[in-house]
Amino acid sequence: AASDVYKRQIGYVSDCPSPLAHVRAQWRAQRPVGGIFLHRWTRLAGMPIASVEAIPLRYPLEDDSAYGSARGTVTGRSSVLVRVETDDGLVGWGEAFGPPESVSAVVDELLADLVVGMDPFEVTSLADRLYSGPYHFSRSGLFQCATSGVDVALWDLVGKLVDRPLSVLLGGATDRTV
Repeated sequence: AASDVYKRQIGYVSDCPSPLAHVRAQWRAQRPVGGIFLHRWTRLAGMPIASVEAIPLRYPLEDDSAYGSARGTVTGRSSVLVRVETDDGLVGWGEAFGPPESVSAVVDELLADLVVGMDPFEVTSLADRLYSGPYHFSRSGLFQCATSGVDVALWDLVGKLVDRPLSVLLGGATDRTV
């Protein structure tokens, strides 16, 4: 459920199941969300994902920069950047951890075909579609890593589309003190 802060910021509609559903409902009803009339943003209409790209990153640490962890000595850093782009050129970025080349292969060879053509606002259904989709191994480690990178990139894109920070879309701050 949306936090009280989020509810106050955008005038929460109680029959919407999630903050993102609320944004969609406000957009469809052409009412303001956080002071913005989304129906005036013509770029939101018919804006499918045009491409998904995984960028593997690997950086070996020099011998004197290696450090210890619970899993042994860390001799390098690695990650995968996931880039999703809409048909009008808006880009969302995500990051996935795991073996970079392997995670990149899962994104490029398995997930990209499922995400291209998708409405970015369908991000909340992505995991369900992937887990119940054609891949019997979709709950495995590498698939989870790749899915999380795509998920983060789609959320980044949605935040850019509605010009709101992800923290607001995901429910807002629940505590203002640390």
